[in-house]
Amino acid sequence: MTNAFPAAIWKRFAALLYDAFLVAALLFLATALGMLVAYFWGMDLEHSNPLTEVYAFKVYIMLVWFGYFHWSWYKRGQTLGMIAWKIRLVSLDGNRITVQQSALRFVFSLLGMMHLSGLFSPSKASLHDLLSKTQMIDLKKLAKKD
Repeated sequence: MTNAFPAAIWKRFAALLYDAFLVAALLFLATALGMLVAYFWGMDLEHSNPLTEVYAFKVYIMLVWFGYFHWSWYKRGQTLGMIAWKIRLVSLDGNRITVQQSALRFVFSLLGMMHLSGLFSPSKASLHDLLSKTQMIDLKKLAKKD
């Protein structure tokens, strides 16, 4: 079923661009919240130990970033950008994606150029699609079939 309606690479990039704006705003808010917590906790961010506070903050930001994508993919199979471009992430076995699939997809997506690997695949599957056993489908093509 899923192999019949792969989403075009340009649609994936368009959705990614939409999500980039949303994620930037989300990370801005997460940073502001983190700084407020640090201030009220009495942390001196200018003179902090980079082996503790700074790395903990980076982990926090990555978890917020991953949280947005995992929650979106797990709940509906779509981020807000994917909703706008009518594409959906599905597991190849037909079930909702798992935390492991989300994590693999997220980590390998951070490498960026992985998206371009879909240009060379007959099924339009990027490397992170193959590694996470997921696929992006085009909901418009799927609706035309019905």
